[in-house]
Amino acid sequence: MKTYLSLLPLLLIGCTDVSPRAIGYIGFVDHRPWAIPFNDCIAYSLETAEPYRWFDRRLPSVSCYFFTTKPSFGLIKVYDSPTVDANYETIGRFQEFSVSESGWGSFPWVYERANSDWYRVAEGWLHLSEADRGVVRFYSGEQDSEAKRRHDEYYQNH
Repeated sequence: MKTYLSLLPLLLIGCTDVSPRAIGYIGFVDHRPWAIPFNDCIAYSLETAEPYRWFDRRLPSVSCYFFTTKPSFGLIKVYDSPTVDANYETIGRFQEFSVSESGWGSFPWVYERANSDWYRVAEGWLHLSEADRGVVRFYSGEQDSEAKRRHDEYYQNH
């Protein structure tokens, strides 16, 4: 009996999942919520490039065109807790935002939600202002890996 009791803590530790589970992601508003087709030349002006700049404030170019004007978004604030009184740091890009060579991207995952404006991403708590909600929104669930497969096949064959 003592042997079983001494092994119990080890079994419980082995079953603990320490990685947070995503509940959704932050994606484009009024766009297909899955694709980030940078290489498909869909951005023809700075205005249409704005959604891309929202995710990466350091972008020197978007799609097939180079935009020399200053980005309209400042650095991204991420907070220690879901309140504007909390400590925050600024970042230039979401660490979970990536774009492949084919132009397909993945959006930053959301791990927790507080109220209707606060979302916990990998870096901390993100507050979506009314202006932000004009560019991006929260989508629950998974990002579309099947559409990524089709997109990558098209890219490789053309």
